[in-house]
Amino acid sequence: MNKYFSKFIQCFFTYDDQRTNNVEAGTVVDLHITHISQFDFYLCSQAAIMETPRPALYHVLHDENGFRSDNIQQLTYWLCHTDVRCSKSVLIPAPVHYGPLAAYAFNAY
Repeated sequence: MNKYFSKFIQCFFTYDDQRTNNVEAGTVVDLHITHISQFDFYLCSQAAIMETPRPALYHVLHDENGFRSDNIQQLTYWLCHTDVRCSKSVLIPAPVHYGPLAAYAFNAY
């Protein structure tokens, strides 16, 4: 998983709507801008309040369970809601976020 500075906006929206043209949380892009032969996808897991949301680029290196791409994308999105420090979804899944925190705490002792 990498944090890239890609930004997505909605292509089809009405000007009557008072909302922003940001993509909704849970938006997955896995065609046209991803690699043809690799299994990667962009996931915009959080809603932007003041700016355009930043999606995260995920690369699936090895799938030993044989999940379909939709299942992996949905599981990744659900894991973005399990961070105990935040009541909303976060940019990266909680297990990925907790790894550096655990390493920092381990080095402190």
